[in-house]
Formats: sequence, C-alpha cells, structure tokens
Amino acid sequence: MLARASFIRALNKKFHYKDRPTDVLSFDLRLGSEPSGCLFADIIVSTDAAKSVSKSLCLPIKEELSRYIIHGILHLTGYDDRSKAKRIKMWKRQEELHKRIRL
Repeated sequence: MLARASFIRALNKKFHYKDRPTDVLSFDLRLGSEPSGCLFADIIVSTDAAKSVSKSLCLPIKEELSRYIIHGILHLTGYDDRSKAKRIKMWKRQEELHKRIRL
C-alpha cells in the first residue's frame, strides 16, 4: 500500500509506539501460525519519503519505492535493522535484490 506521511506516522505510533513518520512498515498477518513458506502480510510505503529521498539523490521515484518494498519483504523474512551491523547486512541484501529486479 502506498501512503502519505501522516497515515504512516499514525500506524507507526499505533503499532510500534513511535510518534514519527517512517519510510516503510511491514505487518506479518499470519497471526502466530507456523511459517509455511508463504507470506501473508501488508507492506505500507511512504510516498512522501520516497519523493523526498528520490529527489535528493536524483533517482526515479519508482526506484526508491522498489527499495522500500524490498526492505519491507526483508523484514517479513527475518531481517532486522535495529543495530548497525544488522542494518548493514540488511541494506546489502536489499541492494543485491534491487539490482536483480531493477526496473
């Protein structure tokens, strides 16, 4: 789902207790069931963040949006970016995947 900054901020506050906008949110909707190899999830990306970042980096917005989608999928498959080391590992994988599907 594409969302404006105000909507994604409200979701971030409600579900992650962080009262600020973010670029992407992922929600695993399997409700505690065992992993089956299939994802059932919502990924919400901020169009406002993508516009801002793509403009500052002189990139097409669809390129930035695809990174956000990949980032959300990585979270759903177990990647974590809460520490510097994990963030580097996740970003590296994100960029590897982005290069493979480059639009």
